[in-house]
Amino acid sequence: MKLSPHHDTVQSAAHDRASGRAKRLRVAFLAPSLLVGGAERWLISLARYCDAQRIEWSGTALTDRAPADAGMCREMAAHMPVYAGPGTGPSAPLPGVVYCPSARLAAQTILAQADVLVTGTGEDLANYATGFNGPIVQVSHASGDLAGEYFRLNESRATHFVAVSEPAVLSFSPAVRKKTAIIHNGIDVHRCTPTQPRATLRAQWGFKDHHLLIGYVGRYDWLKNPTAAALAAKELGSDAYAIYTAQDQGFEQLRHQTHRLIGERARFVPLSPQVGDILTALDVFILASLTEAFSLSLAEAWYCGVPVVATRVGAIPELERQHGQLVAPVPLHPSGSDLAQAVTEALSPAFHREVVLRAQNVVSQFYTSAEMANRWTDYL
Repeated sequence: MKLSPHHDTVQSAAHDRASGRAKRLRVAFLAPSLLVGGAERWLISLARYCDAQRIEWSGTALTDRAPADAGMCREMAAHMPVYAGPGTGPSAPLPGVVYCPSARLAAQTILAQADVLVTGTGEDLANYATGFNGPIVQVSHASGDLAGEYFRLNESRATHFVAVSEPAVLSFSPAVRKKTAIIHNGIDVHRCTPTQPRATLRAQWGFKDHHLLIGYVGRYDWLKNPTAAALAAKELGSDAYAIYTAQDQGFEQLRHQTHRLIGERARFVPLSPQVGDILTALDVFILASLTEAFSLSLAEAWYCGVPVVATRVGAIPELERQHGQLVAPVPLHPSGSDLAQAVTEALSPAFHREVVLRAQNVVSQFYTSAEMANRWTDYL
């Protein structure tokens, strides 16, 4: 992917600041927290896969007063120090995580060692980036105006703008959209590689070949409509099950909702960092979101060769324009009948031959973390 010629790279903007002092560009991250989400996974992938000969990470500062996921912090700390403000960070001490008296001090610590700041959400840059004169890259992982007010508060402070898809560009004001670069996300293929055969994984969950496993892997957010998997299973009969991963946030509410729909046919399996062990066991993946930017869960399912039923939101329309059909589509707010019909289509031999294999090949070529990191390294 080539960035449009009119988008200045951060490297050129930071040249004077970085030249003569270090061969590598020193980059800092500013984030509210590190939870189990796509934006956090994006941060870790950049840290892991960007060219270490050209990029040096000065650290990540966590600013939100909310606990961070210990596993995500551990992964990030393997690549750079993590500085956490009060009430932020993992509940127990971890190597590589430094607790600071204030979020502002955490931010100032990483910026003192950085040439460029990258921030993916709507942190208060006027507060956290005071005195920093280098380029500030604001990245939109949100769709449309949902997070627009937060992003626009910082537009006068940021110097460069990136979105992960066409809908994510709309988080910025019209004037900024014209100079926003689109850099698509990418998935970590190592996370997507199963460690056990499909039959073994299904047997561990108590399922046999004739069971139809319809899964959703992702955050429990009403905008992502996770109950769609249970609604499809309800329509498709007693051998159909909805598979979810057990998470802390939103777990009890979703379990209650799905139990009302299909009782014990809604199953919650252990959340694993090796997402390939979950996806490989599924027959169909459903993402019936109302809005998206660039869903990593969707791309992970494609990479694992799982047929996907999805609403055509987020990056899907632009990716299908470029590569061809990638999903069995359903409308926004799909009915059980809509979902069942799409699942039936997704399970057909023709769909596997024409769509599933295409989607798997497309992700393998263009939307891995390594490819994304190459695009970001060139941009920075």
